[in-house]
Amino acid sequence: MKFPYFSLPRPRFLGHRGAAGHAPENTLHSFEVAARQLMYLETDAWLTRDGVPVFLHDESLARTCGVDKKISDLSWNEVQEFDAGYTFTLDGGKTFPFRGQGHRIPSVEDVLQEFPDKFFNIEIKDAHPEAPTKLLEVMDISDAMERVLLAAEHDSIMQRIRAVKPDIVPTGAAYNEVYSFLMWLGRGAPKGEYSTGAQAFQIPHEWEGRDLATREMIAVLHSMGIEVHYWTINDTATARRLLDQGADGIVTDVPELARDFRL
Repeated sequence: MKFPYFSLPRPRFLGHRGAAGHAPENTLHSFEVAARQLMYLETDAWLTRDGVPVFLHDESLARTCGVDKKISDLSWNEVQEFDAGYTFTLDGGKTFPFRGQGHRIPSVEDVLQEFPDKFFNIEIKDAHPEAPTKLLEVMDISDAMERVLLAAEHDSIMQRIRAVKPDIVPTGAAYNEVYSFLMWLGRGAPKGEYSTGAQAFQIPHEWEGRDLATREMIAVLHSMGIEVHYWTINDTATARRLLDQGADGIVTDVPELARDFRL
């Protein structure tokens, strides 16, 4: 099946947490910066205590907001009290240009509706059993079913996603799906021994000293109808090498990287 998510021409450049190299990650402002140049935005989702899906990478607000509180312990209204630009710095901590500027942790619904023409790669970080269902409900309300790929590192979360996702929503490969693929490939890719429900592998280009961006590996995944996206790439030379090997997508903190690859 051809998913609408993959309908745009390749290569796909995905703004990592928006434009994390230029603005406080996973904020509306960060997404705005990335959306000026890219059609795909990459981000992460958790639930608040009262079940509101929000975009945030960590379980805690400590790294981004300077407040050591878990998102799952806070209501949506409480989350809005904290400054999502508080710790962001471009000069190693000498200055914090976004502090006190009104940047907040956004809800998934607000972002999806703010950017109705953009595609989103959303990694569900929250292991709460209702997280996939809650997120899909918001996607439906926001008319975003055909423009989201759902990902999860943990296999248990991915199993829940695939149990409730509609057929029009593609998924990425979870950790053990990638690991099993690498083991299978190392055995010579014997016929019939590997299968996955994923439509994309989103992986680093190196892992424990192993090159995960060989032309042969990418070709095998392509033969299975699976796209390959690499993270997090911020320099032109590496992006060019990966694309030359056959990569379909590049996840980057710096959206302007895509300028070097415009057709």
